[in-house]
Amino acid sequence: MRVAVICHDFPPFAYGGVASACSDLVRNLSNEGVEVEVFCGNRKAPAQNLHWDFRVTILGSHRTAPRLSFIFNNLTKIPSLVAEADLVHVFGSFGFLIDHIKKRTGKRVLSNVHSIPYITFKNFMSSPLSNWTLGDFASDLLEYPVSHILMKKTLCKSDHTVVPSLHALKNTLALYPVPINQCSMIPNGIDFDASYFESLTSSKSNEQLPSIVFCGRLTWIKGITFLVKAFSLLAKKVEDVSLKIIGWGPMGSYVRSLVSILGLNSRVRLLGVVSREKAIQEIRNSSFLVLPSLHETGPVVAYEAMGLAKPVIAFDFPFATEFIFDNRNGLLAKPCDVRDLSDKMLTLLTDKDVVMKLGKSAYAYVRENHDWSINVKKYVKIYKMLLESKR
Repeated sequence: MRVAVICHDFPPFAYGGVASACSDLVRNLSNEGVEVEVFCGNRKAPAQNLHWDFRVTILGSHRTAPRLSFIFNNLTKIPSLVAEADLVHVFGSFGFLIDHIKKRTGKRVLSNVHSIPYITFKNFMSSPLSNWTLGDFASDLLEYPVSHILMKKTLCKSDHTVVPSLHALKNTLALYPVPINQCSMIPNGIDFDASYFESLTSSKSNEQLPSIVFCGRLTWIKGITFLVKAFSLLAKKVEDVSLKIIGWGPMGSYVRSLVSILGLNSRVRLLGVVSREKAIQEIRNSSFLVLPSLHETGPVVAYEAMGLAKPVIAFDFPFATEFIFDNRNGLLAKPCDVRDLSDKMLTLLTDKDVVMKLGKSAYAYVRENHDWSINVKKYVKIYKMLLESKR
């Protein structure tokens, strides 16, 4: 079986959920004997430096509006490139490109949806004006009509769609006219056998002092301001704890300013954009991970932290309750409550027995529910179903 995978964010030289999920799936598809070629837009490294068991063709895209530029720059090129594949698997909302591929090649197309534009738009509109940045305004407000159209077109033109959580499935079915029998839920997961993700037995911290880690794009919907403010309360009670912030984004400068205003320059480390290997190592060397997001569809970084037996603290939103069971494999704080979030962090810093109990349960949960070596078989099953339906 030959599958052409399209993902403009790939390959994941910097940490990112969509590219990470795509690379893990492709690697496991290769292990299952599926012949894969990835077509992507990331120009950060030449293709010959990618030492994987599958082919990668870098088509490129512009930094400004990378997805749109990828679609329109390669609209006529991609159909001929995927002509030899049995089917096409698209990561993201590529709407018109999917339509063009089907008309030109007659191939079956499976799409993966990793974000829902309306949810992002809704959360942005509910945020305080003081936290609006030009980057957020452009991506979450100005681009919303285009993102909505691409999403709708993607769902309508795909032969089947996969979403990474039940919450995302519910929102997709409620907001877009797609039949329920054309959607499946397969969660993102962990590639436990990957070189960057060592076994649990080798997961030992080199850091002597306790530290908390955040990993994600610095935008309003990721809740980064709530975390920094909660940490400022925590820092007054615990002298030797630090906060590591991995990632960058439209709110990067704002976060840096907030850290300075709160007098946390010596306690907060802004690590910026790092490789996936570096992010995993920072999580491994931390006490626990905080995921203060207002919404997620399938947070890979949270699963990876749990796979390292690290508890995760999140706000008590529906997306989080799918994989975090309060006081069983993690902790849930009251939504957007800075003081309660601070109290939950204090609990994990002062009670090692709780950390060990939650971490052990977290590892067991993701091992059972988010192991790519198991979940990849669900994708292969869908591939076979689509190919059989074509006959």
